[in-house]
Amino acid sequence: CWVALDRAIRMIEKAPDGDKEHITGSGAQNVWIEPRDIIKENILSTCYNDELEAFVQFPGSEILDSTNLLLARLGFIRPDSKEFKGTIRASQKYLVNDFGLLKSYSGEKNVDDSVLPVCSLWMVLALIEIKEYGEAEILYNRVLGQANSLGLFSAGISSDGTYLGNYPEALAATGVIVAAF
Repeated sequence: CWVALDRAIRMIEKAPDGDKEHITGSGAQNVWIEPRDIIKENILSTCYNDELEAFVQFPGSEILDSTNLLLARLGFIRPDSKEFKGTIRASQKYLVNDFGLLKSYSGEKNVDDSVLPVCSLWMVLALIEIKEYGEAEILYNRVLGQANSLGLFSAGISSDGTYLGNYPEALAATGVIVAAF
């Protein structure tokens, strides 16, 4: 919700003055700023777990979620903040499986070591955000090693290397391209 409101506000701010009225009606941009800021404050105050030193899946949770590795890239938080760096380190500690790839989230529901390749690519992007280029390159190459002979990925990979879910899967391919750039 924060991203949707933030991007709508940015889009309006970039519109030529004459077009803003067509986009916003009458002052919709201002109506969106307060809810966006309330959502952000709520996330910052309730979705950061002090014990884990990381952002978690929902308020009061202890479940890490790999989507939180996108917080800096989305502009929600500064990449050099202790909260973002803590989220990266906690994810490395609790979400990495035996093959060095990231599970989508921690907790009882994700008890096996299956992974979604895109989650590891989000970690690559997070490491790039904090200028850990060597770690990012190692993980990026590890992800590439999970592709088949055509360079394609499935949505998931089981702990024994079996492809799971949709195949071929575009989200991982897109993640590979974004991380490469």
